[in-house]
Amino acid sequence: MAAIVIKRGDTLLISGVYKQSNASPMNLTGYQLEVNIMNANTNKSVITVIAGVNTANRSLIIENAVAGQFKLMVKDTEVLRDTDYYIDFKTTGDSGIEQTSKAIKLSVKTRLV
Repeated sequence: MAAIVIKRGDTLLISGVYKQSNASPMNLTGYQLEVNIMNANTNKSVITVIAGVNTANRSLIIENAVAGQFKLMVKDTEVLRDTDYYIDFKTTGDSGIEQTSKAIKLSVKTRLV
């Protein structure tokens, strides 16, 4: 799994498509989408962003639900330490069934060399 590498304090911005296990886009209509940035060593969430619950520093927008398109923005990455994280996507359907996926590895550095 390739990692996104960012400098602590920089804005993390990801535009993507949430895909099913067969690699086709997932229709997010009727689903709640949540992103947790989880410490890879402790498996604990450090940052949580929920679609539709946006702040000046964090937002998760479903841009096209049918096509599974989303945009994640986290400005306050200074709360992260110099270590590895997983960006975990969680969907919750109307039935309450949750699916999670540690889809992206994130590496945070004090400085980029």
